[in-house]
Amino acid sequence: VILGPSSKWNLPVNKETYDYFVNNMTDDMVLVLFGGNSSRRTPANVKEIGYIHGQRSMAELYSMADVFVNCSREDTLPGVNLECQACGTPVVTYDATGCRETVDGICGKAISTGNSSALFNAMMQVKTVNKQELSQQCVSMIENGYRMYDAYLKYIVLFRQIMEYDNR
Repeated sequence: VILGPSSKWNLPVNKETYDYFVNNMTDDMVLVLFGGNSSRRTPANVKEIGYIHGQRSMAELYSMADVFVNCSREDTLPGVNLECQACGTPVVTYDATGCRETVDGICGKAISTGNSSALFNAMMQVKTVNKQELSQQCVSMIENGYRMYDAYLKYIVLFRQIMEYDNR
């Protein structure tokens, strides 16, 4: 199961990526898009499931996927990538803006923006890794890299630096 946000996959700029995935997926693969529905007719290997309501339902969706593919081209720090990794599912994304900051090369990969074949190949590599082992690494990466108090401390240091600069 390849999971992705419908809002990104259905953008006209990602039509080539969508078509590449649809045409190259094997018979045992399905692309599940959530968060909306397109008006186009979807092939048999694509399922659009619309909006998901509730944290538990979202966590179940993230957890059941083999890999999360986010073809976003503009994001500051995509929460969907982090949420998915927190549920133990690796992420493959374009190397655009904040998306690359959510992957570490182990629990996910960032690929040159717009390179559909490289995105597909990275997804294939990630999905062949032992999901259970990789899941633990993804959860640990989020637990250790995105602690609330660590973020607060970084803001405090930043604000102090700004204040020192302003007092010069």
